Amino acid sequence: MVMGVTGSGKPRWGLAGCAAGWEFADADQFHPAAECGQDGAGIALTDADREPWLAALRDAIARWLAAGENVVLAFQR
Repeated sequence: MVMGVTGSGKPRWGLAGCAAGWEFADADQFHPAAECGQDGAGIALTDADREPWLAALRDAIARWLAAGENVVLAFQR
């Protein structure tokens, strides 16, 4: 798992993992559509807003582990 602020180079680490045969996933891809609009409008997400996103991340991580997949997961939240 690669964490960092915007512009800190998370995709670079993801690309390095891809070169080694790992999958790259960006946590932003797991946000429900409603949150994307809210965040894009400059409205801060609450903890309750983040719950579905965190649940989706948890489920994806569990699937990757169960399948024995190698994944670099990058996120900034």
